[in-house]
Amino acid sequence: MDKHLYTFSASTGQQLKKDLHGITRPDNRNVRRMHTAVRLNETIKEKSKDAQLLILNLPGPPKNPSGEENYMEFLEVLTEGLDRILMVRGGGREVITIYS
Repeated sequence: MDKHLYTFSASTGQQLKKDLHGITRPDNRNVRRMHTAVRLNETIKEKSKDAQLLILNLPGPPKNPSGEENYMEFLEVLTEGLDRILMVRGGGREVITIYS
């Protein structure tokens, strides 16, 4: 078994502390959103494994421009491993009529 011993000088320790101070914890909303994307992706793969084309609702873009990177990551995770996808974004004024 390898044993490692690390020693830090005072200046190195201070620099390490400064470097670690800049690291922030992930936002819980983003973690939940990514978990949702992974689960949806798994469900889509399971239910649509024989489909030649998938048509998905394109989620609305974030209202805050700082969320654009997370939005693209969400879409990448949602569609990972899926061959043919058509994502459709509605205008919010769609009407569904049910005929009996």
